[in-house]
Amino acid sequence: GYTLEGIAFFAYPTSGATGTLPVYRLNSSNNTGYLYTIGESEKADAISQYGYTLEGIAFFAYPTSGATE
Repeated sequence: GYTLEGIAFFAYPTSGATGTLPVYRLNSSNNTGYLYTIGESEKADAISQYGYTLEGIAFFAYPTSGATE
């Protein structure tokens, strides 16, 4: 079963909240699913190395304290 671990993040439909960053939605070309990332380098690697297609900004969120981008 699943275990509730608490709130992972708060999402905003626009960039109106100060300090939020875009969360990108990418689609896998080999049908393995979607990738959501706030990281610019992870987005670029997913496209160039793993064949993902950028679908755009899904929403905005605050970066975690350990985020690098």
